Formats: sequence, C-alpha cells, structure tokens
Amino acid sequence: MPRRSERKEAEEESKVILMGEEIAEGGSRRYHGGGVWGVFLIFSGSLLLLNSFGTLPWEIWNRLIDFWPVLLILVGIRIMLGKSLLSRLLMTLISLFVFGTIFLFVLSKEAPLLVESLPRQWLQWANVWEVIRR
Repeated sequence: MPRRSERKEAEEESKVILMGEEIAEGGSRRYHGGGVWGVFLIFSGSLLLLNSFGTLPWEIWNRLIDFWPVLLILVGIRIMLGKSLLSRLLMTLISLFVFGTIFLFVLSKEAPLLVESLPRQWLQWANVWEVIRR
C-alpha cells in the first residue's frame, strides 16, 4: 500500500491545467469562486421576480442591456486576481457593489416610486453611472 506522500505525488503528476483551470479526472473543470456570476444571478432573478409580480415594467431590460460590458470587466478582474480565498471574497464584494449600483440606477429611472424610500446616500452611488454615461 503506497504511503500518503507517494499518493499525493502521483496526484500532483496527474493534474492537467488547461487555460489556467485545473481539469479534474473525467474531464470536468473544477470551478472555484463564482462570486461574479452568483451576484449576477441573484440580481437578475430579483428583477425577473419583480417583473413577474408587475412591480417593474419589462422595459427595464432594455436599459440593463446597456451595461453588458460590465460583466466582461468583472470577469477580467477576476481572472487577473486569481483563485485565492481573498481574491474571491474581494470579487464578490466588488460585484455586489457594481451590480447594486446598476440596480439602483435602473430602478431610479424605470420605477422611481420603489427607490423613494431608500436613503439618499444609496442613490448618490447610483448617480455614478449617470456621470460615466456622459
């Protein structure tokens, strides 16, 4: 029976790295850190739920589609930061902030009644997108 160190060495030798991602046995990729995609899905699901209940108009998606390059930027930052626990946490926080400000910006334009009760400091962050768009 091989010792633990010998088994570990054999596992290290059998690893396959493809485009910076470790390929597990059987050809499936191990994906660590879906912070950007997780936050994206949460905000998208929230918007779809609000659309389904009639709280938000479906036209909100026309305004949101203007922000698709933000996904590319976030994914690029995630690739540059690597796979450490700290970088995954940092990316999750960054994506929460970015998607949150986009969410508030679009809500303030499409459904101003929904954001009237929010603190003014939150809405100031949403105005950042107004400045960037000019």
